[in-house]
Amino acid sequence: AYEELSARCFDVNVPTAVRSSAIGEDSGTASFAGMFDTFLGVSGKERVLAAIRHCWASLFSTRAVAYRLRAATSHRDMPMAVGVIELIHARASGVAFSAHPVTGKTDRIVIETSWGWGEAVVQGLVTPDHIEVGKADGRILSHQVAVKKVVSAFDYAAGQVVEIEMPARLAARQVLDEEQIAAVVDAVLAVERHYGYPVDVEWVLD
Repeated sequence: AYEELSARCFDVNVPTAVRSSAIGEDSGTASFAGMFDTFLGVSGKERVLAAIRHCWASLFSTRAVAYRLRAATSHRDMPMAVGVIELIHARASGVAFSAHPVTGKTDRIVIETSWGWGEAVVQGLVTPDHIEVGKADGRILSHQVAVKKVVSAFDYAAGQVVEIEMPARLAARQVLDEEQIAAVVDAVLAVERHYGYPVDVEWVLD
């Protein structure tokens, strides 16, 4: 399957995102966000297979087992799938919430974004730009541009995504324009309509 993916992408050893995806890891009563392993920039059959095994094994990491004990959940209730997908070259990425993650307000979409891949954002290593958009009319309610000091970038020598110092010319620059914000909002609203409840969506722009 990896060789077929490489062929479809016209590459010999296409870099991939090897993503853990356990059943029920995000639900109305529990969130395992960040507990299971994901690997970005993995290329070559052997390294992809090793990353898949690490994703499966992360279902039994100390923090995952401890959280399941607190939530009274069994590993049998959440089998671990692993997605292997082409790694998009990330101009910018982030996470978007169809309800405010702090106040719970459902009248707006909250977007947090930075340059490069989203690992620095989801791991809390960078202060991202913060945008709030009204659901009813798509109007931008607030747009706070942060000084972003860390970026997740591809290290070609190591063959993986790593965190490095943000280039000075990008640190205080606004990441998304109005058209890009609207595209993220449209996608998040579509996901929310599909599932019928508030969602958070990780996204990337190439």
